Amino acid sequence: MTTPALSVAALPWLTEIWTGLQTARAADRLAHGLLISGPQGVGKRLLAEQLAHSLLCPHCDHDGVPCGTCADCHLLAAGTHPDLTRLGPDPEAKSNLITIDTIRAFTEHESLTPSRAPRKIVLIDPADRLNTAAANALLKTLEEPAGRTILCLIGEQSGNCRRRFAVAASTSKCRFPPKPSRRVAAQSHHATRSNLAVAAGARRTAASIDRIQR
Repeated sequence: MTTPALSVAALPWLTEIWTGLQTARAADRLAHGLLISGPQGVGKRLLAEQLAHSLLCPHCDHDGVPCGTCADCHLLAAGTHPDLTRLGPDPEAKSNLITIDTIRAFTEHESLTPSRAPRKIVLIDPADRLNTAAANALLKTLEEPAGRTILCLIGEQSGNCRRRFAVAASTSKCRFPPKPSRRVAAQSHHATRSNLAVAAGARRTAASIDRIQR
């Protein structure tokens, strides 16, 4: 089941980033590539998952929270939505890296255009694990946007990710604030692994999407 464990409203340090992303979504100005990087425990994966569900649910509310009842939400919950793709290291490989074969298989054999939703979302996690050849192949995709695809690169080692992908004109960076306290980080980690239903109501604030920061 891939329903986000919790709404970003439960993690207040995500509010500013979330609001900026939703402002961009409403204005149809989301970047083709999103670099979501920060220390462990701040909720990067929760943010990416919630954003993917928000973009693929046709009935999300004004705060971007998915309805949880439509056909798209059921497909997302079952992990079978055709417009949500996940790329990561090969679990059978010893290197624990994302190789160029994985990127090529995606770009060559899987359409980069959505099949039922307005957008296609690709979650690349952890982006730090892209080897050099894979990163170069992905960079070409970022520099040559295809259709309505949004690539979300998620990683802890922000320096490595920025050096590789921040040069792409179509990539925006989601910057997280300093790591929360150990207790807060532990709560975030537990939340992202639980089976709670998506909570309604992300807090509304005004934000600019020029540079999404926390």
